[in-house]
Amino acid sequence: MKKNVVPARNYTDDFMKLEFKKYVMRDTEEEHFGLIAEELENVFPGLVGSITNDTCSDIFDENFGKDSVTKTVKMSILQTIGLKVLQECIERIEKLEKRLDNSNL
Repeated sequence: MKKNVVPARNYTDDFMKLEFKKYVMRDTEEEHFGLIAEELENVFPGLVGSITNDTCSDIFDENFGKDSVTKTVKMSILQTIGLKVLQECIERIEKLEKRLDNSNL
């Protein structure tokens, strides 16, 4: 059960600081599109986690080193913020459309 439920803050300005990148994964050579966790962490620190090679040895190989740490993006939270930003943008568009309609242009 949830408690202390309040409206979410405006995320549009912070969301616009994100830089989406195209990159190649070192281990698979697969091309991807998305965010770099270390960059995302500067804007939304709570959306980045980390895992170490020794806790997930089946994912990493010897190229990453035993004590290496890999940053991860908490995608489900990022998607929720993205939906909130979409909602904020739609609200802005609707306000601008009303202003335009009322201006008789």
